[in-house]
Amino acid sequence: MDIAVFIVLILITLGSYIRIRIIYNKYKKIDIKKLMSGFEVSRTIIDSYDMNNIYITESRQNIFSYYDSNRKVIRLVKEVFNDTSIASCAISATIASYSILDKKNDKLYNIRKMVTPFLKVLLYTGYLIIAFGLLFGHIGTIQIGTFLEYAVLLFHLFTFKIEIYAKQLAKKELTKQSIVNKKELIQIEEVLNANTLICFASIVFPIAELIKKVIEYGASSK
Repeated sequence: MDIAVFIVLILITLGSYIRIRIIYNKYKKIDIKKLMSGFEVSRTIIDSYDMNNIYITESRQNIFSYYDSNRKVIRLVKEVFNDTSIASCAISATIASYSILDKKNDKLYNIRKMVTPFLKVLLYTGYLIIAFGLLFGHIGTIQIGTFLEYAVLLFHLFTFKIEIYAKQLAKKELTKQSIVNKKELIQIEEVLNANTLICFASIVFPIAELIKKVIEYGASSK
C-alpha cells in the first residue's frame, strides 16, 4: 500500500475522532426542551414496545453505554444516565434501539449477537499467531494470523448496517414519542452521523493497517 494512501487513512480516522469529540462536547452543553434524562429517554422508547422486562441501569464500570442482550439490560454511563443534553438523548435513544432490534429478532442483529463471542476468541488468536510469526520470522504464519484478523474486521463491516439501522430507528422513535422537536432532531442527527463515521473508520482503518504491515514485511523478507 502506498504510504501516501495510508497517511490519508490515518488523517481520516483522526479527523473522525476529532469531529465526534467537537460535536459531542457542543451538544453536551445543550439540553433538550423536555429535560428528559438518558434514563427517561430510553425508558420511554422501550415502554412503547411493551418491553417492561428490560432494565436500565447506571453503569460505573464501563466507558461506553451499551445494551447487554444476554441479561436484557440497557447500561448507560453516568453522564448519559442522568444527563438531559442533546448528546445524551442521542446516545440513550440509540442504545434503546438495539434492544428493540433484539426483541424484533432482526436476522442480521441475531447473527452478530451469536457470532460476536467467537469473534473475540478469533481476534486474540490472530494477534498471538501474528506475534509468533514476527518472533520467528515466519511470513506464512503472519499471513494466517492476518487472515483471521481480516475475517473479524470484514464481519464487522458486513454487519455495519446494524449501526445505521439502529440510528435510523432512534430518530424515528424520538419523533414518534415526541421527545424532541424538529430543531433538536437535526442536532441529534448530527451527533448520530458523527458517531456512525467514527464506527466506520474504526473498522476500515485496522484493515488498511494490517494490509500495510503484511506488505511491508513481505517486501523486507525478500
